[in-house]
Amino acid sequence: KANSQNFRVFSRPIYGDKPAPHSSLAHFRCVVAHEVRLLADSPDEFFDALGQAIGRYQNCITQGGEIREYRDASGRVIAFAQEATKGKVMRGQWFYSTDAGSKSFVWFHSVQELV
Repeated sequence: KANSQNFRVFSRPIYGDKPAPHSSLAHFRCVVAHEVRLLADSPDEFFDALGQAIGRYQNCITQGGEIREYRDASGRVIAFAQEATKGKVMRGQWFYSTDAGSKSFVWFHSVQELV
């Protein structure tokens, strides 16, 4: 099902001497929406989730590796996956901007691409 979804995928390498390809407002919003959706079950928890999102975003744009950016038919970022590699260790992380993004099999597609 992952390969039959209506999204476009762009692979973007992260170079140490250039800004990260996911250091944009669209990607920041994606991380914030992801964390708020997962962590804020009530309005009182919003700021804690926002704090987590800021920390995770700062962390992900400072790591090397590559991102896979998922965009919907209108060109909006619906998710991104990041592969960070150091030596023989590979780490992946995923962020979905909406519930629709999380249900579009992006995770399965990104795992298939990483393996």
